[in-house]
Amino acid sequence: MAISSEVLKVAKVANVVLTYWTVSILMVFFNKHLVGGKGTSADQPDVSIFIAWVQCLFSVLFIFFYSNVGAFLSDSVKVCRVQYSLLLAKPVVIVSFLFSFMLSSNNYCLKLVGVAFFQIARSFTLIFTVIFSVTLLNMRASYMVILSCIIVVLGFLIGVDQEQAAGTLSVLGVISGLVSSLFVSLNGIYTKKAMKIDEMDSVKLMLHVNINSVVILFIPVVFSGQMAGVVEVGKLTESKFWFATCASGVLGFLIGWASTRQIDYTSPITHHVSNNTKSILQSLLAVWVYEDYKSALWWLGCFTVLLGAFMYTYVRIKEDGRKEKVIEVTNMPARSIHV
Repeated sequence: MAISSEVLKVAKVANVVLTYWTVSILMVFFNKHLVGGKGTSADQPDVSIFIAWVQCLFSVLFIFFYSNVGAFLSDSVKVCRVQYSLLLAKPVVIVSFLFSFMLSSNNYCLKLVGVAFFQIARSFTLIFTVIFSVTLLNMRASYMVILSCIIVVLGFLIGVDQEQAAGTLSVLGVISGLVSSLFVSLNGIYTKKAMKIDEMDSVKLMLHVNINSVVILFIPVVFSGQMAGVVEVGKLTESKFWFATCASGVLGFLIGWASTRQIDYTSPITHHVSNNTKSILQSLLAVWVYEDYKSALWWLGCFTVLLGAFMYTYVRIKEDGRKEKVIEVTNMPARSIHV
């Protein structure tokens, strides 16, 4: 019995979404293991910038390995080479700084908050995306988009209040989450600009951004004392540490690949829905793994954030649909337009 093309399409989409969820959740748990903090077996010195630096270094090595092996196995894959003109191109340099700050603040936030609360702490990504879309891209935010943002803020406040009530709130962790959200939003906007450079593609951009980030993060890693701290606690001789770090670096590359693949097979809006749905599973897994009890109000805050995110997605689908219809009408020949 032949399998219909519709069933095959659904199976491919399901496979892509499952791959993205697996890579994304694994990366969060690996990063949490590396940076330590609340929710892990023991606290450890702050190594958030060091881990970000090592992840960038491993990403560069993995991209070279991936492109060279891929080119050897298939003529369709090109060897990814470093182009100094791209390393110094203004859009790439801007993305590199934003990417470095994003990784560091993201890791620091993850150290200070539990995995279950992590998505709530970083929920302002949507808020900043809307703000920067209006201020930097001159886009208009509808009343429904603003309402979606208000719902996200409400969920964020409920979640923070319940973390405080449980005695597990880290103010610095929440601030780090807000800073991370800021850089995630800016990174997304400026990545689009960098992708407009001639002959640029996602893998090439990842390579050059990660090379720049290795250089950018090296000075703060040394002067913050994090590299010395890693040596002092004996992490450099632990095979488990290097396995987790290597895995995290590989997952850092794979998350970009999985995101691009998911957007390719679905759409940017569906990718947004998938990411928010994944965060529910991530929170549930974190509560189970770390045996971290959460109150009913805490879960209300979590789902309120997701409600605002889903509402924003729904509004964007509707608004984008109307824009496409307007474009179709304006592009029609004059003789085919009937009043």
